[in-house]
Amino acid sequence: MISFERKNRIMAVLAILVFLIYWILAFILFPYLPEQFPIHFDLSGNHTRMVDKTWGNWLLTPLILTITAAILVTLMLRFVSIGMEHYNFSFKNEVLKLEPVQKKPFEQALRGFLKFAMWTTALYLFLTGILLRLNVLIYIQQIDTVPIFVLFLALTFVYLAIIFLEYKLIKTTFRKHLDSHYQ
Repeated sequence: MISFERKNRIMAVLAILVFLIYWILAFILFPYLPEQFPIHFDLSGNHTRMVDKTWGNWLLTPLILTITAAILVTLMLRFVSIGMEHYNFSFKNEVLKLEPVQKKPFEQALRGFLKFAMWTTALYLFLTGILLRLNVLIYIQQIDTVPIFVLFLALTFVYLAIIFLEYKLIKTTFRKHLDSHYQ
């Protein structure tokens, strides 16, 4: 099993790489935009709002996603540093009854999981942004393809599955440690 430190490093590097790719694509693709391009689509992939080709219109979405990810990472790093008694999980009372030395591995694992969830969420945000840009390119090139909404749903499903499976893994590990401690 890969440690949370390593998983967090991998997810952080992936999130930062996708972030950089996202911004590089934004700058590379701008010259190829038509004088008006869509910024909003319905569930069928039809555009519902067009805007003029300006840097502000094109970079607004990447800027919003970057600010959102920065706020998320800042809040999560702050949240991770608070005491375990402030977290809410199903076997919290059992863990809080343990001696401080016995609590330490639980706190480290929980903090590792929270950091993993944070980096995974940041990665998800930037992949969503890339999908939004792909939707504009598909419209411009008039490519007949799978609606981006379907890809977004698949991405969301994978994101939620990763978080859920990691949570189940940590919960099972916690439960085994607690059961062995109380026997």
